[in-house]
Amino acid sequence: MQFFRFLNVAAMQSGELLNYASVASDAGVAETTVRSYFDILKDTLLGAALEHWILHELRSVRSIRRTHWPIHYWRSTAGHEVDFCLGEEIAVEVKESRASRKSISGACVRCRRKKSSKSIS
Repeated sequence: MQFFRFLNVAAMQSGELLNYASVASDAGVAETTVRSYFDILKDTLLGAALEHWILHELRSVRSIRRTHWPIHYWRSTAGHEVDFCLGEEIAVEVKESRASRKSISGACVRCRRKKSSKSIS
């Protein structure tokens, strides 16, 4: 319930200067809780927005170059994933921080195994 109260208060203050103490008071929770909730929202919304923007850019490049490679994603039953597989040769993993090459080393191989991939283009 606390989080839903927070969401209502935060939505009503959208576009205004953020005052954590005021939001906390109006939502009936501690200021530290409000800061945590905003961090959760920021991480969730920015990650989704970044992936959407990258997808848009990939589609634009594909259109400009007049290529027909499919854009799909891959996810294993264990939860491992590659955000975008371009055809069978290129894998794109979207991260808000620097990812090591090691963390996506098998991505192209996974994209080739299309058993668990889904088209998004």
